[in-house]
Parts: sequence; C-alpha cells; structure tokens
Amino acid sequence: MGPSQQLRPLAHTRSALAPSYIDNGAASFPNIREGGFVAPRHISQLRGFTLIELLTVIAMMAILATLLLSAIAAAQKKSRQTVCLGNLRQIILASELYLDEIGKRPRSLSSLARKPAILPNPRSLLCPQDPVRRGTAGTVGKTNDAWGNLVNHSQQPAKFAVNKDIEELSWEQELIVTQESRPFSYLHPLFWVKPAWRHLLQIGGTLTGISVCELHGVRISDPSRLAIIERQPFLAWEGLTLRAQRDGAVVSRRLFHGNEMGVGSPLIPIRIDDYPWEYYSDQWTPLGK
Repeated sequence: MGPSQQLRPLAHTRSALAPSYIDNGAASFPNIREGGFVAPRHISQLRGFTLIELLTVIAMMAILATLLLSAIAAAQKKSRQTVCLGNLRQIILASELYLDEIGKRPRSLSSLARKPAILPNPRSLLCPQDPVRRGTAGTVGKTNDAWGNLVNHSQQPAKFAVNKDIEELSWEQELIVTQESRPFSYLHPLFWVKPAWRHLLQIGGTLTGISVCELHGVRISDPSRLAIIERQPFLAWEGLTLRAQRDGAVVSRRLFHGNEMGVGSPLIPIRIDDYPWEYYSDQWTPLGK
C-alpha cells in the first residue's frame, strides 16, 4: 500500500467530520454568533437589586447598627458602675482601718490617700463617670480637681460655716484637717461639724453612709432648679445613687428632689438650711429635732 493509500482513510474521516463542524457550527455551538460570544440564556436572565430592595437592606443595616451601639453603650455604663462599686468598698474599708489606727474618723478622703497602708490606690477616690475628669462638666476646676472637689463642701449649710463645737484644737485647725488635697469624685460627710456627724450616726447607726456616688443618675437641666444648684451644686444630679455604708455594704437608692417646699411625693424637699441626710441614711430628721 502506497503512502497515498495509507492516508486516505484519515482524509476520509476528516472530510466526514469537517462538514458538521463547519456547516453546523451555529447549531452545535449556540453561544457563538456573528460578532462574538453571547452569554448563556440562564445568565442573561439574572438582574440586580431594585431601589426598594436596596433601601430595605440599608434600613435593616442601620437598625442593627443602632441596636449594636446601644448594647455597647449599656455595657460600658454597667462597667463604669462596677468599677465605682469597687471604689466605694475600698473607701469604706479604708475608713474603718483609719478609725482603728487613729481612733477617730478621717476628716477628708485625702487623709485616707495619704496612708498607702490604708488606701493603696488613690485612684479609688475617682469615679469613671466623673464629668470633670471626663471633660463634660459645665465648670472645669484645676488640673487635679474632680466632681467631689468642686461640690462636696456645698453640703454644709451656711449657718454651720463656723461652729464652736469642734473636734480639733481650733477652728483654723478644723479647716486644715478637712481640706482636700487629692482629687476625688464622691460625696462624703466626714468634714461635717461634730453636731451634724453625731446626729447622722444617731439616725443611721451601722447603716450610716460614709461615701456616696450620685454620678450614675441624671444631670438636671430644669431651669427652675438652676438657682438652687448654683448655691448647692451637689444637687445637680438625681436618680440612681450608690451609698457605701459603715457595715461594709454598698446599696443603691433613687433620690429625687422637689422644690424648697417639698411639693410632690415621693420628692424629697430641698432644704438649703440643713444637711442632705437622705444621701447617707434612709431614716432622717433635721438637726436639732
């Protein structure tokens, strides 16, 4: 068999296949058209989001983001309260240790901080919610000031500004020992004159509050109360109040104040001529009664 005869079957086969590939190209490959490639029918049927669908997705994402941010804010607030509770427990423990060592009450929170064996961490005197330390207070004090430095002494009524019944050798010495030299956030009655302190112990007993945090409540924005707040700025907050008691417990109370006449119940009347007993005891009567 010659070379031409050996190639004939292959040529025959090729010639048999060629027509179907060339002549029937359009039928065999439906995606090939004159001018290039055309997408399959099932792909061409896909479409994008409509405007309504897109807006719905965006709205759902906004709602989820709002819920997430609210949850984060609530968790942060709860975390700050937890830190504050720990601080108040440290203060009450340090106060009892001071009383055992010195034999009398501390007259300021700074006196606790000056004794590392009693209060190892002075930052225990600062609430993480302190508006002065966080830079959100209306009046910002000196570098080392905190909320307590600005408002604590406004608890003492003007008529008790000078009192002959003192614990120290002189009134000048009394002022020195009650002076705060460290930043602190909490209200306390340690600087009160002796008659007021004795009265507080009498009405409160072992449940007497030694330190109070009011900064987890609500900042008052009522214009009718601003004049009173200027005289007694510690009244700028109301609602949730955390109280560290002599028995070692830290309890929560909700305090709301009315006007000077005490209109409305259960509002506590604002008494500019008396001490704020309600912060430190559930049972209270005015001094001298």
